[in-house]
Amino acid sequence: MTQTIIQIGNSLGITIPADFVKKNNIKKGDKLFFTHFEDSIIISTKPDYTYQPVTDPEFLAALKEVEIRYGRALQKLAGK
Repeated sequence: MTQTIIQIGNSLGITIPADFVKKNNIKKGDKLFFTHFEDSIIISTKPDYTYQPVTDPEFLAALKEVEIRYGRALQKLAGK
């Protein structure tokens, strides 16, 4: 999903898509927590969220094999 940064007074902001709001039960006044990891920003509804990258080479190799073998089917199931 891609969101465009917009000007809000002297600040910058983004809108939160309605499906994300509904899926995560976000309401006006709720807090979202931002975590910076490498070149990414992770937005969470939980303050204690910590991203733990998978580094096990055997798991990554198995994941790559699944992606090669079933990638197109998984994308179709995800509606992409």
